Amino acid sequence: MPVSQASPCRPLWALDIAAAGTLLVCGLVFLPGAGRTPLGDLSGLLAVPAWGACLGVLLLRGCARPLFRLKLAALVVAGLAPFASWGVRFSGSLFLVANGTLASFVGVWFLFEVAEMVAAEAERLRNPGLVAAARKGIVYLLYFLLIPLAALHVSFALSCFVGRAAIVEDLRESWHLIPTPMRWLPLLPVANVARLLWLLRGALWSHATTEIEGE
Repeated sequence: MPVSQASPCRPLWALDIAAAGTLLVCGLVFLPGAGRTPLGDLSGLLAVPAWGACLGVLLLRGCARPLFRLKLAALVVAGLAPFASWGVRFSGSLFLVANGTLASFVGVWFLFEVAEMVAAEAERLRNPGLVAAARKGIVYLLYFLLIPLAALHVSFALSCFVGRAAIVEDLRESWHLIPTPMRWLPLLPVANVARLLWLLRGALWSHATTEIEGE
């Protein structure tokens, strides 16, 4: 079926893959203990859903917004994904912690790009509800994810330069000092990105169905 200029984003199943991968990875990134189960420590499997989310994005084509930055972010995330787990599990290694930190911030960049893509696609579809949801999603990412994550790492960096006794393990310990309920906050904007992808899929499907009925 020819793709309308009003709804060019395809294939729809790629959005499903990206959304499912994003939803699965968020808990293991921000709640490292979530990977510990009776079957052992499963946090090492973090890279698998992350690769799934990246694959879904890399398969997208024809979107309203140029996908260069989004696909570049996906490629970098795919390469650094294992470090997000290793940086927590082996916090004594400066190399692993540094790359784990980089993986976290690149992941945030990836999520911003996904939300911007959804907003652009919603505007092309003339779907004001989805546009508003995507813009709110960007605000949630800023205030509930990027700013807290940056504050944690900036405070650790300052302690390394100012405090003589600061060590690499202090970064993990700083995370554990955060009250448990507040550790769930970063999950909300990440899960919301998965929700936005599924909302976009529904909007595209509805638009395609309307076009078919109109022919």
